[in-house]
Amino acid sequence: MAFSSIFATQTIKKAKNMDIKIKKVSTSIKASIAAEIIWNAAMSLENEMQNTTDCFRKCMLECYYNEAMRLHKWIVESINRCAAEGTSQLLL
Repeated sequence: MAFSSIFATQTIKKAKNMDIKIKKVSTSIKASIAAEIIWNAAMSLENEMQNTTDCFRKCMLECYYNEAMRLHKWIVESINRCAAEGTSQLLL
């Protein structure tokens, strides 16, 4: 398994298990940075899916990919909603 694929898989597993809350503290990360990290992880998973011939592995990677894309979509929608409402910068 390629390093980027391992990192992406671990990132998605951690993201799925995290209780994500919106906070306004300096220790949080910008939502736009989180969205970018998740997008890169999803692209690594997609690349790994295309390069594997193992059906079970491909199915597992597709599940993680779909979850990453769902999370990315949620973050982007939250960013857009905050921008439309004129609220302060969204932090995760």
